[in-house]
Amino acid sequence: AMRPFIAVEHEVERALAAQRGHQVEPPPDVHCFICLEGGDGLMSQGCGCRGTSGFVHPDCLEQMVTSAGTLEGKLQRYLHCSTCGQPFTGVLRTVLTRKYWRSNRLSRQEGTRRSAAGTLASVLCIALESPDFEVQEYLHDAATHGMGETHPDRIMTFLERAKILLKLRRPSDALQLLQVTVPKVKLHCTESLLYVALDLMAGSLLVLGRLEDALPIAADAVELAERLRSENSDFRHRANDLYAHCLASLGRRQEASAIWMKEVEYRERVYGPNHAATQTIKRNLEYFLE
Repeated sequence: AMRPFIAVEHEVERALAAQRGHQVEPPPDVHCFICLEGGDGLMSQGCGCRGTSGFVHPDCLEQMVTSAGTLEGKLQRYLHCSTCGQPFTGVLRTVLTRKYWRSNRLSRQEGTRRSAAGTLASVLCIALESPDFEVQEYLHDAATHGMGETHPDRIMTFLERAKILLKLRRPSDALQLLQVTVPKVKLHCTESLLYVALDLMAGSLLVLGRLEDALPIAADAVELAERLRSENSDFRHRANDLYAHCLASLGRRQEASAIWMKEVEYRERVYGPNHAATQTIKRNLEYFLE
């Protein structure tokens, strides 16, 4: 079997290959804001900088970031632009997160080791349509090393794994993991994390066609999201969408369409009629009302 850290490196290369396909080509007269040269490899930082400050050679940025202090710690420096303060995205975020992980995976500071592994796991999961589950498990375990099974951060990694299993179209495995994890969430975690757990469980049951089981859990998620609306309004809108899906799949289309119509009105007002979030709800309405 491949050694774990080598498997992580392979996964990073796979993520970079996927991200490079979406990379914005720099204009011909733009140069790297660090070395002031153009040439191959120049790419957008994906932060808030524009013009010549928005493009850089990854190697130049790596060198600048790692020379601005010790290699250990200072995750903020690796993930956010020192000029505009906004996070790097795409290829650069993956490159710098790998650098941070390489520099800190054997750190004597436990918190630094954990943050390096956990951040890389998140970056890889976002970058890849089909993340390697074993690599994610390895990084999650490294990110929560020494924590008890009921520690909220440890429990959160199990929810992350359930998300990945759903992404990999393995809903039965996701549900099995959630059935063990949700009781721990109820006892040891915040309501926000409980909402995430209920959302994942209802989603897993919905994919598996267990609609009668999914509906009450989706309803509980809606109720909980309503209580948390001041903390995170997105919870409420996601919960409404999932609950409407359950209703529509059970043939209760009139109830589902009423929920979706309110969601369309909200998203058109907040995001605009052509935003992806608005269009998704509109497609749900069209599909189930045909």
